[in-house]
Amino acid sequence: MDEDERQTRDELMILDALVQAMDRRDEVCQMIEDSEDADEARRRVGQLLGVGELGSRAFLDLAGQKIYPGPASGPRFPCSRT
Repeated sequence: MDEDERQTRDELMILDALVQAMDRRDEVCQMIEDSEDADEARRRVGQLLGVGELGSRAFLDLAGQKIYPGPASGPRFPCSRT
């Protein structure tokens, strides 16, 4: 497998993980909230969705970015109920 194929495969795995995470948002958010730290959250989300670290890391990284604008106090985590 060449580098382009590997990159394409990784991108597809990430997209699949993101779609699954959004489809199961409530469950994923509960896993994150119940986790002691980011490593545990990554592991638990990966197990829940049946994806590897790359996929679970992609969702957690995306969740931490400021692309989910919240109230004036700052960005809102996509799991926020507000």
